[in-house]
Amino acid sequence: MHPLSPQQVAELVGGRLEEGGRPVTGINTLNAAGPDEASFLSNRAYRPELAHTRAGLLLLGEQDEAPAGAAIVRVSDPYLAFAKLQRYFHPDAEASGRRHPSASIHPDAELADDVDVGAQAVIGAGCRIGPGCRIGPGCVVEERAVLGANCRLHARAVVCHDCVLGDDIVLQCGAVVGADGFGYAWSGSEHLKIPQVG
Repeated sequence: MHPLSPQQVAELVGGRLEEGGRPVTGINTLNAAGPDEASFLSNRAYRPELAHTRAGLLLLGEQDEAPAGAAIVRVSDPYLAFAKLQRYFHPDAEASGRRHPSASIHPDAELADDVDVGAQAVIGAGCRIGPGCRIGPGCVVEERAVLGANCRLHARAVVCHDCVLGDDIVLQCGAVVGADGFGYAWSGSEHLKIPQVG
């Protein structure tokens, strides 16, 4: 990402520039930030670190006392401002239609043109996967599962058969949607498994 001027930072996070300074190339903690980085104070327990920070720009609440030397952007919520700035410098990748050659995609599955499918992922028959989705390596999307737009399945996530996910869903590594619950009936002599069909 391109560096941001202090004024651009203020505009991006919805704040007010109080002191100017040098361009910002990233964001870091108060202790670790350098002169080309921004930092923030949202937890009062870290207030003593303000006196020693080398950050070139600080995101501070309206009532926070500012140390000398740093550019200051005043915001109503420094943690939210941090999140916005962090998203600028570390944007989420966009789907572009990459399909790893080791992925197994059933011919009956319907995938939007820009859906990414990672190595050794499996997409079952009758699946429908919307635009902007990214299916990570080792993921399994079983038969007739439906994913809305802009879903992100991280490595080894599983969406079981017939499950329906809406738009903008994120499944972290190893997450499973639609797995069997504890469905057994006691016959008096054995546990009889009950099919989990929703």
